[in-house]
Amino acid sequence: MRDFRVALRGSGARLVPWLQAFSLGHPYGLAEVQAQVDAARRAGASGYLLWEHEGLYGTRASALAAGA
Repeated sequence: MRDFRVALRGSGARLVPWLQAFSLGHPYGLAEVQAQVDAARRAGASGYLLWEHEGLYGTRASALAAGA
């Protein structure tokens, strides 16, 4: 994200990364998704989008929203 922040500097564009919200080779639960959200915020992201390859966002999205 650092490279993208540098590339976008002065452009007025916002950095909004896609974050993984599903298991693939490693179990991905709420803790892993929350760690990505926290890292994106620390890196200066203007927000984030979750990517769940099956479109099953309910549980994780609700838990993240409750903790926001």
